[in-house]
Amino acid sequence: MSLDNYKFLISVIIPVYNANKYLDRCFSGLINQSLDSIEFIFIDDASIDGSYEKIIDLISLHPNKKFKIHRHTTNLGSASARNSGLKLAEGEYIGWLDADDYIEFDMFQSLYPFGGIVKHDMTWCDFDLVFSDRSERKPQNFPTDIREYLNKLLSGEIQGMLWNKLMKHDIIKKHDLKFLAGENMGEDRAFLFKFLFFSKTIHHVPENKYYYVQTSPGALTRDPKVERIYEEINNNKDILNFIFENNIHWISDSTINNFKLWSKHKLLFSTRIIDFKNWKSIFPDVNWKIMKSNIGFRHKFLGIASTIGIWPLIKFWIFLKTSFK
Repeated sequence: MSLDNYKFLISVIIPVYNANKYLDRCFSGLINQSLDSIEFIFIDDASIDGSYEKIIDLISLHPNKKFKIHRHTTNLGSASARNSGLKLAEGEYIGWLDADDYIEFDMFQSLYPFGGIVKHDMTWCDFDLVFSDRSERKPQNFPTDIREYLNKLLSGEIQGMLWNKLMKHDIIKKHDLKFLAGENMGEDRAFLFKFLFFSKTIHHVPENKYYYVQTSPGALTRDPKVERIYEEINNNKDILNFIFENNIHWISDSTINNFKLWSKHKLLFSTRIIDFKNWKSIFPDVNWKIMKSNIGFRHKFLGIASTIGIWPLIKFWIFLKTSFK
């Protein structure tokens, strides 16, 4: 088994923010991995609940495992945390884990492309959504044709999460792939889109190996604040710029237009007039196309009213919405 220029088969990057009470469970899945040649990289994003100290304590209990830990002195968000992890990674492949989730003991052995003529550039597995009272299996039997995968990523038929995937480090390094610092919503989709564009072969492992916990509020990547809508828009703008810069002609105009509308449609759910004005000015070329989209009638009406600039009507709508909320 040759590692070429790498010390490990896999580097697993784990961003952490105020996840103290989930770390024992997270560690259990890591230290019991059936594959030996793995390093685990914890990036503490200035937690204030003792997460960093808890990680230090847990690491000390397992001196036979390879851990790295880096602490941000200020809270920078998931994008910067993942960038910090990539700088430290020395694995042939990159894996990802959210600190409040957990994994099967053989996840990375299942995903690592042992043997075969071709080592796939990316592999991915199925996962479970875990609620407080139940779990829900989520098969991920997506196409292995990369162009089809990318089109479905833009259409929303495929989500952009990274944590159920293993990605070849060479591609990330060769093309200097990074996350947009400070843009912490949808950053995984933008990174995945670029990675897949430079990939040649991808492979699905039809086994449930990851548990995506829905009941914990402390995850670094699950923040519903309004500003996250703009962060997602900025990441989607980054995808569109990438498509233009690389002359990706096989993505249709209709797919791109729908992606633009989908990127900004959450602004129409707002109770702030500034968000409706921003809806008008962001991707203005697709404003009238909202009439032929699958967005609900109410929000089509609000989108057209914003496009025309009927702000008294929008303000009246906001008044009604906030009064009867």
